[in-house]
Amino acid sequence: MKDFYDEHYSSNLMTLCLHSNQEIDDMEAMAKDLFKNIPNKNIKAKTYGHPLQPCYGGDVCPKMTKICPVSSTQEMKITWYMPYLGYEIRKVHYDYFHELFGHEGQNSILSYLRDNNLGMGVTIKRNEVIKQMTMFEMVIDLTDKGLENVP
Repeated sequence: MKDFYDEHYSSNLMTLCLHSNQEIDDMEAMAKDLFKNIPNKNIKAKTYGHPLQPCYGGDVCPKMTKICPVSSTQEMKITWYMPYLGYEIRKVHYDYFHELFGHEGQNSILSYLRDNNLGMGVTIKRNEVIKQMTMFEMVIDLTDKGLENVP
């Protein structure tokens, strides 16, 4: 743990986001006071290969993993890993995926799932796993029939 701390823990690699109804000057003063002791070691962020290079080899993806849940959740997650392309382009990609897979109107994935009693909801998520790739995830809330039809 100490080695990880020494190698990765530095204020130049961190981001802080505050949300409050307080005045911005008060929030800034509070944040500076609370986080002033985090050292800046000027550590260079790790890179994990070329950003357009697949993050996993062909023997790993595509892959289906089945998990036996401890609760009664019935969902299927489909995950895509894409290169990290910066904020503006990343937002465009997310908006595209969200509209493509999260649309709830006629002829949508959700309407097909509902019409065929396979699923009741679709959620689209995005996560910056590391600054070299973005994870897009589609979560489908399955019905009993939908769960029976998962390969």
